[in-house]
Amino acid sequence: MFIVFSILFSLVGCQSDDNGKALSTLERDRVTFSATANEIIRDLPIREGSMVKTGDVLVRLDTKRQEAILAHAIAEEAKASANRQSTLGRVQPLFHSLLCFDRG
Repeated sequence: MFIVFSILFSLVGCQSDDNGKALSTLERDRVTFSATANEIIRDLPIREGSMVKTGDVLVRLDTKRQEAILAHAIAEEAKASANRQSTLGRVQPLFHSLLCFDRG
């Protein structure tokens, strides 16, 4: 019986407390990304395989098309604003004349 308890206690003493968990750091060696805009690539300042850090410019796109779209949007906004002013200029006198008519 002593031998059985000796073997049992020796086996219990051999167990580790780590529960099979290994601590480590996992890092990716490659990252793939896709562009959110379909534009011409103007410059690739980072070479393939280079280490990069947060904030590094990976690619520069041609902005001519986006600048044209922005200029068109600004022109459309100016046109809409001018139309609003024109409409307001026509409607305000009518509104005031109606107010005067109702009071009279």
